[in-house]
Amino acid sequence: PLIETFSAFKKNFKGVNALPMQKARWNFLTQTCEVLEREFLGDPEAILEEGRHRIAPSPEGVGVLQVLLRLFPWVYGNDWERDREGWFGNARRDFYFLKRPQLFLLMYHDRASQTNELRSIGDMELLGPVVDYEIPRSYRDEGVLSYSPSLARKVRRGEPLLKGSRMELEIRIATFLALIRELEFINERREEMGFLPIHMGHLDAYRWQKGQAARTSPHLCFTTSY
Repeated sequence: PLIETFSAFKKNFKGVNALPMQKARWNFLTQTCEVLEREFLGDPEAILEEGRHRIAPSPEGVGVLQVLLRLFPWVYGNDWERDREGWFGNARRDFYFLKRPQLFLLMYHDRASQTNELRSIGDMELLGPVVDYEIPRSYRDEGVLSYSPSLARKVRRGEPLLKGSRMELEIRIATFLALIRELEFINERREEMGFLPIHMGHLDAYRWQKGQAARTSPHLCFTTSY
């Protein structure tokens, strides 16, 4: 009922500022409700049960990530870009970021870990990077990422980057790689010291908080991917 019409959505999700890209977000919510009713009788927990509370497929069946991508293609499966211009080589690669479905798994696991009422995700070590707009700020502040003068100028002036442009892709790809390599480095050191490994969710929380406190501005982009 809160989102039955677009006007109801705008009224019920009104905060200090209006949500950006409201129509797209309303469409995502209505599609989500439709699929939940049709496939899971309105019960979100059934998504986790169908995916056996795992990220990746297993001998027992599909994982939650695959369920989300298959049944919610526009809501959860649309965060990828194709290098049609050959910016990153002649192979014209596809880059899958999948921020929202991985954030769904991360947030669910975090809440399940704090209660006995929910079953945790069984293979959190397979969670990939959750690349948003805060984490690049953290790496840039520390000198891990270095922006070209033209890109730095756009970010400083608050000029939105075009979704799928080379500049936006370079930021997200570089952040993706930085997260993977940092997690590998941390877990190598933890193993040497006799500690258990951490997963991407732990690193994401740390980097997100660092990004919020960063001196540099976030890059702006008209996208619902992050």
